[in-house]
Amino acid sequence: MLESWRWFGPLDRITLTEIAQTGARGIVTALHDVTYGEVWTREAIAARKALIANAGLGLHWAVVESLPVHDRIKRGEGDLSALFANYRTSLENLSHSGISTICYNFMTVVDWIRTDHALPMRGGARALGFSAAKMAAFERHMLGRDIDGEYPVEALAAGDAWFVASTQADRADLLAKIMAGLPGSYDRFTVEGLCAELAKYRGLTAARLRENLGRFLDEVIPTAERLGLQLCIHPDDPPRPVFGLSRIVSTEDDIAWILNRVESPANGLTFCAGALGANRVNDLPRIALRFAPRVQFLHLRSVARSADGSFHEAAHLEGDGDLPRLVGIFLREEARRRAEGRPDADLPFRPDHGHELLSDVGGDTHPGYPLIGRLRGLAELRGVVAATEIAIFEARCTRLMSDLGLGSEVLAVRPLTGGVASDIARVDLPHGPVCVKFALPKLKVAADWFAPVHRNRAEYEWLAIAGGVAPQSVPRLLGRSEALNGFAMEFLQGDDVYLWKAALLAGSPPHGEAALVADVLGRIHAASSAQVFDTAPFQNRDDFNAIRLEPYLRHTATHHPDLAPRLEGLADQLYLSSTALVHGDISPKNILIRRGVPVILDAECATMGDPVFDVAFCLNHLVLKAVYLPGMAGAYLGEVQAFWRQYVPHLTWEDPAGLEGRLMILLPALMLARIDGKSPVEYLDAAAQDRVRTLARGLITSPAANLTSFIARLTPESDLT
Repeated sequence: MLESWRWFGPLDRITLTEIAQTGARGIVTALHDVTYGEVWTREAIAARKALIANAGLGLHWAVVESLPVHDRIKRGEGDLSALFANYRTSLENLSHSGISTICYNFMTVVDWIRTDHALPMRGGARALGFSAAKMAAFERHMLGRDIDGEYPVEALAAGDAWFVASTQADRADLLAKIMAGLPGSYDRFTVEGLCAELAKYRGLTAARLRENLGRFLDEVIPTAERLGLQLCIHPDDPPRPVFGLSRIVSTEDDIAWILNRVESPANGLTFCAGALGANRVNDLPRIALRFAPRVQFLHLRSVARSADGSFHEAAHLEGDGDLPRLVGIFLREEARRRAEGRPDADLPFRPDHGHELLSDVGGDTHPGYPLIGRLRGLAELRGVVAATEIAIFEARCTRLMSDLGLGSEVLAVRPLTGGVASDIARVDLPHGPVCVKFALPKLKVAADWFAPVHRNRAEYEWLAIAGGVAPQSVPRLLGRSEALNGFAMEFLQGDDVYLWKAALLAGSPPHGEAALVADVLGRIHAASSAQVFDTAPFQNRDDFNAIRLEPYLRHTATHHPDLAPRLEGLADQLYLSSTALVHGDISPKNILIRRGVPVILDAECATMGDPVFDVAFCLNHLVLKAVYLPGMAGAYLGEVQAFWRQYVPHLTWEDPAGLEGRLMILLPALMLARIDGKSPVEYLDAAAQDRVRTLARGLITSPAANLTSFIARLTPESDLT
């Protein structure tokens, strides 16, 4: 789940710096200053997105809340073609900026209603509340409505008593509290103004309002689907008629009608546990289970209900919301989506509403949106998510062991860190440990980087083929599950096993690792370049493009427009090549050294391609380590030459000079990609990044003639410092 935070833009008293300290990464916001019905321009969207991203806090605009629906659309009033066109244009512009999750609602006049903004809670905390009695008093005595039958008799009686005892100040305060949910400008209605606004909706039945919602969906969902967007409607808050206004997104049946009205992945739901939970007829777990495949955004909060229809915001793990159970439902939905390879597997959620705690009191933030109260909610939810994820992952590992016939008794599951593309764990069985691996649809990096989970199949095939060429240089395979997109293999451990990357970063003198890796890689390339080699399992160049070419070369091209033709052309050449079996991630982080023999792991990018990619990918890491540790630059660049010397004798499919020439073009491009691509190296500081950027750009625009010349071009930089 993506931890997110609602931010009301530059006017919000809570700053982006404070939000970053909560641990949230996604920002939920909108262009609140744009008049309803007007187009959200690309420039305005880009400016807000840059404001968030350029703060340097690791935040990004994850969800739009909300892209408002004009009231004329809700009323079905007049010629709506321009309003629909503007909404579609706004969707186009949001898509252009890479924002795909868009919340909206179809509530008329007011977006939400609370009668109290500071209900006293334990220890001096304050909460939002909805009093059915006060609301009944407002409607009957201040609006002059006949509300018999709309509220429980006890609420009506209590409302009458409240009104008799109230002062003009009490009534003015109640009006102000109710009007706080008014959308659009910060101007608020008087009682007379509210009555005039309500008159516009006289005769708008629930059936007609639903027809108008259906028309809206017909007009905008096809555009959203074409653009790959998810529109997700927010339930009514509170989920009951108010002011005589119909509410049509309040129950399970309402939601079913909306999602069935237009069957499209773009027609989704914002699951607001608090809004739905305020209606006692709503079974939240049942609704969550039924509609989980169409949920794209989560508001996680809890309310405590009273028998007369009143409720107040409870602490997140208290009240009637049962959030731990709901979190489990949606985490399992995420796991299901991952198994299908869906790019929307990570559901954004925000800790919706919170008590005013400590210094929140008197902070004058938006009602329900204090800093510390929501921070508490986020922290509590983070703990629930973490514990539930562990339980789900352990169950998945246990099922894999059973499916592969490795046993049903799992002693322990220990997640392994370091990888960004898969969930990996050590699973302890009675007969010893094994390693399991499940591909992720979204890699664990800052940028949006998606990849198909069926790549797990190609990885398993690569390990099997490499094991036939160099049995000691891959882990022993124990089986794979197509249904789980996971496999099991030998767990490598012992005092005689070390990670090549760790040794390099520690500044350890080389022990010939580069030449050993080159020998194994050269043998695999040579064997797979033969005409008799079965290439069928590796006809997956689109996967390679998604995992390697797009995030490395094509993404880097967007940061260096002057180099874009070269980088895009290079990516196109690599995409079309199918000379030999390419591993795609020959990196020291994926190579263990066991008793002096390299063991190659993580072949998720495996495909038929140009073997120069593997060579360049590995040598790039040695170059970058030389930049990181100037004192070891001579030794690590010497390893570059040793690698090449050991690899060249295996070059049976082409003249070595041809591959070396392509290497001189690709190697500096990958250097630049590890600075400005989607997966920048984590160990170089800003100054070192600038040095690599300068070196790489020079070597791209004016390639070295050969590897010896390439290294000579590096060393004049005072040993890369």
